Amino acid sequence: MSQGRDIIIPDKDSSSDEEGFKSKIITLTRNNWVQWSCQLENYLVGRGQEGLLNPPSEVEKISPKYKKKNSGALSLLWTCVSPDLHGVLLANKGSFYHSWEALGKTCGKNSLVIMCDTLFKLMSLQYHPGTSLEKHIDSFQRIYASYESITHNSSNQMEISSTIAAAFFIRSLNQDRDLSGLVQTLYDITPFDLNTVMNRVAVEHCRRGSPVDQALLADKSKPQEQPKPPNRGGFRGRGRGAFRGRRKGKESSKEEDPLKRLEKLEKALARLQAGTTSSNVNTVSEENNESGEFHQSDSDAYIIEHILSTESWDQDMIYLDSGAGKSVVNDVRYLTNIVKVNKQVNTFSEPVKITHEGTLVFKGIHISPVYFAPKGPVNLLSVSQLVDHGCKPMYKGESFMIMIKNRVIAEFVRSGNLFVTRLHQPSIYSTEILGSNKDWHNILGHPSDSYIKHLIQSKKLSGSFTSSKYCQ
Repeated sequence: MSQGRDIIIPDKDSSSDEEGFKSKIITLTRNNWVQWSCQLENYLVGRGQEGLLNPPSEVEKISPKYKKKNSGALSLLWTCVSPDLHGVLLANKGSFYHSWEALGKTCGKNSLVIMCDTLFKLMSLQYHPGTSLEKHIDSFQRIYASYESITHNSSNQMEISSTIAAAFFIRSLNQDRDLSGLVQTLYDITPFDLNTVMNRVAVEHCRRGSPVDQALLADKSKPQEQPKPPNRGGFRGRGRGAFRGRRKGKESSKEEDPLKRLEKLEKALARLQAGTTSSNVNTVSEENNESGEFHQSDSDAYIIEHILSTESWDQDMIYLDSGAGKSVVNDVRYLTNIVKVNKQVNTFSEPVKITHEGTLVFKGIHISPVYFAPKGPVNLLSVSQLVDHGCKPMYKGESFMIMIKNRVIAEFVRSGNLFVTRLHQPSIYSTEILGSNKDWHNILGHPSDSYIKHLIQSKKLSGSFTSSKYCQ
């Protein structure tokens, strides 16, 4: 098949002292009738010869002026039509109008097959996250303009209004989750047509910047295979800067006596009441020099104020999702008891393939089954699964607290329209600094009745006791 090339046509009628205006017309092939016909029509209109596009009358046919225009236009066709279409010109020699119409039929003008093919291209065009929004807008405009030109003189009633085209264009953006907020606002634009919608998306393109910046933003959502960084941000120990726990294999790894833990709590409370502990202190570490991994039994010996870290925000983060039936992670290292499966999970944009399922250990809670989606953009924690495993979500301030038996095990803080937390950080969250007017119930974290009884007996306390007014 012949490839189209540009034909440069000098305008001899130009009165300029310079070289004169030049028109560029592509070569007609069987696949570019819309673009070629548009250029040729503009050329004829610019020379005042648009009458050649209409069937001539009997009087015009014998007019010397018409014959001159007809001959010049036929010569132009021979220069800007591919050789494999010259047979059409030979079959209609002597008449520009009949040659024009015959070329249109040969190249698919008013063809139902061409109309349907162009319509399917328009409906199936999709924007891929990380690519240029500007190129996507240009591609959609080209296809829609071609379809409009094809159906302009059609009697098949296949015209698409600008409103319907705008709906198709919005649908083409549904794969980019970062555009979901913008897409919702596009339906409220007045007037709702293709040009208005495209102009609004073009503004978003300018805001995003270059395609390179978009690619960098898209890469951030992918899981990186790299060693996990040490604890940073809101979880640094005092003094030497690391968590002070018990080392594995030592006798201290056994369950510590409650009285010793209580003494540590008393010292911590005394420091807080004396004002020696500032609001940006994140942990109260043990006073021994042993270091090692954080032990679960030490959880109530630490007072942690949660501070968001700006480093590695997309890594090791999990989003609270009330609409998900099952939790989903994008890194198989988060799971245990892994079993290979072959499933798909439907989302608002497209199905996500599930290759494995297993058990997720979240703040000491074993949640199962949890799906592994290799191409999942983020980690999702199902609220219904948390409830099924004995957890109780509670909204407080700007956060969601996850509680078990009146003890807070995790806090999901608000980030835009979502609530997020880290997957791997053993902690007890304190929403505010302890003051002198707060009692033991606040720092102990809702202790059990047996623990309270042991405390009363060990301290030889007496008197009437009521529930703490700070208990929620």
